[in-house]
Amino acid sequence: MLVMTSTSLVARFTPTSGHGRNGMVGVNMTYRLAPQAKWPAAQEDIGSAIAWIKANAAAQGGDPNRIYLMGHSAGASHVANYMSHSQFRGGSA
Repeated sequence: MLVMTSTSLVARFTPTSGHGRNGMVGVNMTYRLAPQAKWPAAQEDIGSAIAWIKANAAAQGGDPNRIYLMGHSAGASHVANYMSHSQFRGGSA
């Protein structure tokens, strides 16, 4: 089920076999790409997706206070940058 879109940002809840009953749902997202999108566009996209997940997870059977964030390859680098810079999470630099 597609649930959030912008020009190139997509997040969707992914049905996971039986996990919703256990408070777990999967969410896949994309982020804006370089060179058109400059740093920190991807980290801002992650922050937007997390805010959306927090607002919508409960309706899908998930716990909005228990989010496990991961990425692969460049996505892992974006997650690491997001986590290591508090300004993306509402804190100061």
